[in-house]
This record gives sequence, structure tokens and C-alpha cells, in this order.
Amino acid sequence: MPANKFAPTDFSVKKLDAKTDLSGFSCKENDDLGLDEFIHKEALGYQRESMGTTYLFYNDDKIAGYITVAMGSIGVKMTKLRLDIYGDKIRYPALLLGRLAVQSGLRRRAVGRCMVLWCIGLVQRLSEDLGCRFIVLVTKGESRVNFYKECGFEESAIDQQKEMKMMYFQLF
Repeated sequence: MPANKFAPTDFSVKKLDAKTDLSGFSCKENDDLGLDEFIHKEALGYQRESMGTTYLFYNDDKIAGYITVAMGSIGVKMTKLRLDIYGDKIRYPALLLGRLAVQSGLRRRAVGRCMVLWCIGLVQRLSEDLGCRFIVLVTKGESRVNFYKECGFEESAIDQQKEMKMMYFQLF
């Protein structure tokens, strides 16, 4: 039986930087997406190249998880939203949720859900200044797809027979 679940207020969030101590963070358990290698070897390079920004979620000064976000888009045919005035060739502005990882010992305690809620809040704030309608991601595995569905994401209408699944969350 998992310990108590976390709430969004249980975390502080900090942007990854070169001084961040990642030595205590591991998400190697069932890590077929390479999330542990990404945070330890690639995330800072992504930030330097403006390919994505990683945010760390701390609980009691220990990293509980991380999320990496970047700019993205989603084709109109991939969603249920149809704004007829734009036709079928438009791409809606979106935030790409590129990576989401939880410390191995904290899984099934709502850490991931709290990070998704934070991401939704980020997109709501950004949409006031930039225009952003969706959060998009690509994942694989039934448990991950179900997790994102529980967070309000839908599977894209295109390419759903493939191992990797594109999913989206519509802000409004």
C-alpha cells in the first residue's frame, strides 16, 4: 500500500541549472523511456540549445521528479477541436510536455499528477501572453497512457495503432 499521496502545495519548483545536485535522483525502475539518462546527461544541453527547459519538483529539499517542456504544435486533424474558419491545415499552438519523471521510491503517490497540474497552470499563464491552446506529449505503454487519460489528456485521432501514442490536453 503506497504512503500518503502528495498535493501540489507539497512541492517547490526550480529550473534546472549547472549547480543542481542530481546525485540523489533516480527513476531507473521501469525506465524504458530513458528518463534517468536524460536528466543526468542531456537536460542541461537541451536548455543551453533552447530545445527544452527542465523544472525540478522538490519535497523536503529532495528532488521528487522533473518535467521538461518546450514549444510545440498539434495539427487540427489530430484533435476533436474544429475551428471551421481556419480549415484543416492549421496547427494549433501547444506546449510540448517532453519528459516527466518521478523518483522511483515516490511513484503512485500523485507526484506525477501534481507535475501535470503545474504544467497546466504554466500553459494557462503562458496563454495569456503567447497564445497556447493545448499541451501535447508522446508516450508509450498502457499504464502511461492511462495515467495521462486520468489527468485529462486524450489520445490523438491519428496513428493510434503505433507503439508511441500522441496525446493532448485542451485548455479551453
